[in-house]
Amino acid sequence: MNLEHYKKLLLARQSELTQDVHRYDAEILDSQAEEVGDNTDVAVADEAKSAAADLSSTATGELGLVQDALKRIENGSYGTCVEMRRSHSRRAPGRCAVGVLLSEGPGSP
Repeated sequence: MNLEHYKKLLLARQSELTQDVHRYDAEILDSQAEEVGDNTDVAVADEAKSAAADLSSTATGELGLVQDALKRIENGSYGTCVEMRRSHSRRAPGRCAVGVLLSEGPGSP
């Protein structure tokens, strides 16, 4: 398994997710600072704030998974299913009986 390949992918995804979280959090703060005119404005602002909070929460969760995978690369346990504690097979790269661990496209090592 080419760990450097996966490390680069994970680092790139970590950077994307970090930027996303910062952007969503800024949107939440901006929606709180906006002046509200009537009930429709309040509803729209609340909906925007809720959507940004949901997106931030999802991105934060994925960011944690990416950071955990990077830690496993560093400590030498990457490629072992976290749930089942067994190595992945080349017959089904990126998958184990519990679920998808890392999506691989055509041509991935």
